[in-house]
Amino acid sequence: MVVVLILGLMAGVMLPRLMRPLFASDIRLATRRLASLTALVRDRSVRTHRTYRLHYDREKESLWVTYVSPSGEEKEDEGSLTSKQRWPGKVDLVEVRTQFQGRRPEGSEETIFTTFLPNGYVERTLLHVQAEGDKYTLVIEPLTGRVRRLDGFLEEIPVGIQ
Repeated sequence: MVVVLILGLMAGVMLPRLMRPLFASDIRLATRRLASLTALVRDRSVRTHRTYRLHYDREKESLWVTYVSPSGEEKEDEGSLTSKQRWPGKVDLVEVRTQFQGRRPEGSEETIFTTFLPNGYVERTLLHVQAEGDKYTLVIEPLTGRVRRLDGFLEEIPVGIQ
């Protein structure tokens, strides 16, 4: 009886933690995926002393990583974690605004990307996404590469928002 009680208590504590990822919203999954990919690419850029780029394709709703070779040629990264990936679920990438390239609205033909420099600097990027009828801005911070999710489409991030 004691063993059954202990197993029941353990299941009651652990089951919600194990089930949470199964019911996470698409926007949370997209934010986590972007954050982990950003951290990976930033680390790889510093480690290999290369300039990397995280590309966004709005039409195919995908992300992929390239690097700039010493000859100046752009090459796709061969890592399995940095190969072409799709946004999770029903998250639509509406617009991307980067620090150096400016704004690329929906329908733009040019490829947009976030630049990762070998010194650890990441180009500040604002991604406007829609998910489940709500609008969000995903912000890639320049010094840390950290990704934050803010409600609504923001053109600039007001000072003091953490």
